[in-house]
Amino acid sequence: MQQMDLDVEWLNRSQLFRVKMLKGMSFITLLAGLIFGSVNLLILDQELLGLIELCFSIYSAYLFCYADTFRHQPLQPAIYVLTITAIILFAIFSTPASATLFVWLFICPIIAYLLLGKSNGVRLNLVIVPCGVLVYGWQVSQPDSILAINSAVNVSVCLLSIWSIAHVYERNRERTEQQLTSLAILDPLTKIDNRLSLALCFEKLVSTHRRKTDVFSLLVVDLDFFKSVNDQYGHDVGDEVLIKVASLLKGSVRMSDSVYRVGGEEFCVLLPYSTRHKARAVAEHLRKVLSRHTFDIQGHKITVSASIGVAEYGQDGQQLDEMFKTADSYLYEAKDLGRNQVVYGV
Repeated sequence: MQQMDLDVEWLNRSQLFRVKMLKGMSFITLLAGLIFGSVNLLILDQELLGLIELCFSIYSAYLFCYADTFRHQPLQPAIYVLTITAIILFAIFSTPASATLFVWLFICPIIAYLLLGKSNGVRLNLVIVPCGVLVYGWQVSQPDSILAINSAVNVSVCLLSIWSIAHVYERNRERTEQQLTSLAILDPLTKIDNRLSLALCFEKLVSTHRRKTDVFSLLVVDLDFFKSVNDQYGHDVGDEVLIKVASLLKGSVRMSDSVYRVGGEEFCVLLPYSTRHKARAVAEHLRKVLSRHTFDIQGHKITVSASIGVAEYGQDGQQLDEMFKTADSYLYEAKDLGRNQVVYGV
């Protein structure tokens, strides 16, 4: 659950970035298509190329207006990049008098990575770059070409260099974004989800609840007398206990449930599709697992117990802070009753 949430959060950020890039690029090609299409159609007598560029500007306008709907659809950005490349290659093929059209080839490897990411960018560039080299080389070899033969070598080397640079950039960007997302939503000690991740997952559950009228519950788990563990054995041992408790909690719930560290020795568990009474049974199970387990750390045999409060969405609040406050109040009631207990509402 932890890694899946991490991947989903990173994927959402990457897709939002690419949507913004698609909107920006489509706006630029909308203007470029109108300008070059009009010039080619009305001034340079390149009717076919001009019509193609004007039609592409209409397609760019469509992408600009509906880019948000393509967040999970890489097909449209791929078609967009391939269309740009095809128009540039057709212009090189059909206008032998131009010595500057090849410059537009250099943007194709870059936008392929920006709009499609590393994996799909590689696949697209395996088509784009060889086609660009072949068409430009063919144009240079024509008897009436004004382009120098050695320019084909220069263009080929530049295309390959830009491809390499774009690939390295996108690979490092994705890796950095994954690392930053990990730092943001994972607890650095236990490596389980933290309070921010809890808030993100809670919002997802609220959306599911509104659509399907499914209930879910929240547990707040606090270790009893944990200060005495730190005082008696030291904070390094206490940290190891927290790491093992986090692992034990994660291994004692369902795959659909998620465990978070929200404080020093305080944990939270989200239970989808669980009423208060089902959550109470899960809480009792966790309480027994913790109280019966002995942690062997640096030669010390350590046992801990936990007090647990339970809250149900709707009955005990509709916001995370409301539910957490309710469950926390039940937790303190459990401590007042002698600790190592589960308390929930009626």
